[in-house]
Amino acid sequence: RKEPPYSLFSLVCMGCSSSRDAETPTATTRASATTLPCSERDSKRTARSRRHSRRIDVPSSLTLRAYEELGETSELRAGSLQQLRSELATLVEQRVAGWEDLQRALEQCDLWLVRFLRTRKYDSARALHALRGNLSLSRYLEGLPARTGGAKPGAVAAVRFWDLHIEDSSVRYVLDRRLLATVPGRARDGSAVVLLSPSSDFLVAWGRLGVGGFTLAVLKLIEALSLEPRTQLCGITVVVDLRRASSALISTSLRPDMLRLTERLASLLGSKAAFRVRGLWI
Repeated sequence: RKEPPYSLFSLVCMGCSSSRDAETPTATTRASATTLPCSERDSKRTARSRRHSRRIDVPSSLTLRAYEELGETSELRAGSLQQLRSELATLVEQRVAGWEDLQRALEQCDLWLVRFLRTRKYDSARALHALRGNLSLSRYLEGLPARTGGAKPGAVAAVRFWDLHIEDSSVRYVLDRRLLATVPGRARDGSAVVLLSPSSDFLVAWGRLGVGGFTLAVLKLIEALSLEPRTQLCGITVVVDLRRASSALISTSLRPDMLRLTERLASLLGSKAAFRVRGLWI
C-alpha cells in the first residue's frame, strides 16, 4: 500500500505501537493524545498509581539487542531506576538549585525516567547529569526574551515546559502546520525518522509563539516520541529539509541571539538528550 509522504507528528500514538521487528517498516500508529499521562499535571497519588502503568519493556524481538547494546536486563533496569529516583530525592531534599524541576521529574513515570538511563547505557551518574541538563535547557527557553528572533515584545505568552501537553495550542500549532513530522515506518536500523522542514512558516511561528515557546513545543513532541520503548533503544534519525528555507529565515537564524540558542540545542543533542541520536541528515 502506498504511504503518504509524511505523517502528522501524532507521537503519543507510538507508545502503543505493536512489537513487530524493528527492521520491518511500519506505519505510524495513531491514538488519542490523552494517552500521554506523564506530562500532565496530575495529583501525586495519580502519578504514583500510573508510575508503573505503561509498559517499559522493549518488544520481545529486540530483547537481545537491548542486552547487547545497553546491557539491559529487567533487574538492571529496576535497580537503576531505583537508584536514579533515590539520587533525585536526595537533591530535592537538599534544595539544590532547580530542585523544583527535580521534584517534578521525580513525580514522572518510570517510562519517562528510563529514557535517560537507556541513552547512557544505565550509567546513573551520566543519566542524572543529562536529566539536569535537559531541565536547565527548558528553563533557558522559558526565559528567552520575547524579542528573540525578531518577535515583537509582549506578543507572546509565557510558556512552561511542565505545563505543556500534546493538546496545548502551541503544540497543535506546530503539528497542524507540519513544521515537524515523522516519516511513516522506520529506518533500517529501527530508528524513528523525524522530519524538520524550515521555511518562512517558521518566522510566522516564532512571531506567534516566540522562539522559546516554539522550541519548547518541538521538544515536547520529541519527548512524546521518546516515550516509546522501541525508540528508546533504536533511537531517532533527524532529517532537516532545507529546500524551502528562505533568505529571510536564514538571515534571522544568523542573528547572535539565535546562534546562542543553536549552540544550546547542539549541546543538548550532543550530551544531554533523552534519546539516542542515530543520525542527522541535511
